[in-house]
Amino acid sequence: MKKILLVLLVFILAISIFSSPLIDNLRFSAVTEDNLIGLRGELNFFYDLSFYYESNGQWQYETFDYIDNSNTYQTFLPAPDNNPVHVGIRAYNDVISELDAGVAIQPVPWTNQGQPQANNLNWLVNDTEEDASVDETFLDILSTHFTYNDEKLFFAIRNNGGGFPVSEAIWGPFYSYISLIIPNDINFMPFGLLYTVNQAGIVQPGLYKITGTEMTDIELVGNIESSIDDDNNLLILSCNWSDLYADADFNSWFDPDNPNFSTVSGTGMITLAGGMQETDYTYPAMIFLEDLTLEAEENILPVISGIQVDHLEGNLSFTYYDANANYPLTAQAIIDDSITLYFHPTSYDYSQEVIFQSNENSELLLGNWEEIIFSVSDNNIDYITENIYQTPNHDSYDISLLTKLSNYPNPFNPETIISFELSKASHVQIDVFNLKGQKLISLEDSQFSRGKHQTTWQGKDKNNKNMPSGIYYLRLQTGEQKIVHKMVLMK
Repeated sequence: MKKILLVLLVFILAISIFSSPLIDNLRFSAVTEDNLIGLRGELNFFYDLSFYYESNGQWQYETFDYIDNSNTYQTFLPAPDNNPVHVGIRAYNDVISELDAGVAIQPVPWTNQGQPQANNLNWLVNDTEEDASVDETFLDILSTHFTYNDEKLFFAIRNNGGGFPVSEAIWGPFYSYISLIIPNDINFMPFGLLYTVNQAGIVQPGLYKITGTEMTDIELVGNIESSIDDDNNLLILSCNWSDLYADADFNSWFDPDNPNFSTVSGTGMITLAGGMQETDYTYPAMIFLEDLTLEAEENILPVISGIQVDHLEGNLSFTYYDANANYPLTAQAIIDDSITLYFHPTSYDYSQEVIFQSNENSELLLGNWEEIIFSVSDNNIDYITENIYQTPNHDSYDISLLTKLSNYPNPFNPETIISFELSKASHVQIDVFNLKGQKLISLEDSQFSRGKHQTTWQGKDKNNKNMPSGIYYLRLQTGEQKIVHKMVLMK
């Protein structure tokens, strides 16, 4: 136990500054033509990250690839059909760089009833072969595994063969196997699932609280269940969440709102004369218990609005909104069919409007352009495009200076006044759309003079049917430009 806890101490000190999810700002695209979903996020503490999922009884791994200079990474996973896809995340930290050490994992949970099988367990770490302190293959750990559900935690130890005996005779020696549940703070108590001989005078199998470094410094807090998979040399141990939550020391450090802990497994030999002797132990793994699930949903096309061309800064910007909270796989603008600019979000919260901005471009600084085509897609199948055209004698082109569009009140019930301002006389068409992009009603379709104007929407469609509470989009289109504005009907 002393050696295991020493390894834990080094590991915990290395990661004690880190207790947040593996990926910052994890976000998703819509389903692509290849029936895939894109995932993006930012990494700081971890590297060599991959996503994985179960397919036909096997774990499939997809690398998380670097895509730009803003520390953003992306991968693609299969889109769900009728069944959700549970996704795991596996990464190494940059404190411990050995390939079989320093792992962090967000595991796929076990969602079925009964005991999980070998192919249902998330691989944690490998361990060096034939490194046990005694020449017994069943005490030589090769790898560890884990999964969980709402009732139990499941730990598994794979050894080098020979089953998982707990004694040779009534007088010993006796053997033990343990998987630990460790707080990411060395000031709190770890817990362990101990599998050993069930005999008077020898420590019995069970879930223990570990109060010190000696084998006598343990306190039984619950039972464990065990099963052995002989074909895979695998010992599967489980304990109940209820036993852990019943313990005040566990509740003092485990946070259900940010559920994470570290784990390590070990083997030991107990003799009546020499006591406990550690024989093999693994590197630790940090576990984040957050279920990442992809579910099928109808895709609602995104909306872009608030297009701006700033000649003073030499960049473009627009406002993006996606009702499914998907990020765009494509966000670009083409200047005069020759120059392509790419956009970067100023926020990663796609549950609300996000402003996208391009890099600086000399043609925009000089005003040497005639047409810019904006193109946005959350699935690389359906593209939202907007065209804008150069207007003379403007140091800074801002579409809102040419045509202003707003509504008041907003949110509203039952009607709202829509105001717009034209810098010159123009034909104006004003339409209202729902979140699915379906046009509900045309409010205006006629010639208007230069200046300020108003119209009213009474929250009804073209058939005079009252619309329910929700988000609606107002689109004003002239012969030169188009603006989209969001309205909220709240009953």
